Amino acid sequence: MKTLLGIYLGSAVLAVLFTPVVIFAGRCFGVVDKPSARKVHLKPIARIGGTAFVMAMMVSLILAIVLSASVRNAFVGIREQALTLLIASVFLAADVPRA
Repeated sequence: MKTLLGIYLGSAVLAVLFTPVVIFAGRCFGVVDKPSARKVHLKPIARIGGTAFVMAMMVSLILAIVLSASVRNAFVGIREQALTLLIASVFLAADVPRA
């Protein structure tokens, strides 16, 4: 139970730390949603904010697998599927349409 709580809290802290970095990167690379008559926001908003949550989840899960034997043993039967899901999530997070 403590391991799962640690993974959750670690992921939450990492998400809070990654979010401003991802927003800054979105603005630098021009991946923003510009305001218009149909939009509610008044300033450009980064469109890749969810990337921070994906990165936080992946980093905390990888650390948990490396550092905790119980988590590592839970992934014994599904290593290939978990690795495929991890790689696919990277490509899905990186697939940002240009506005």
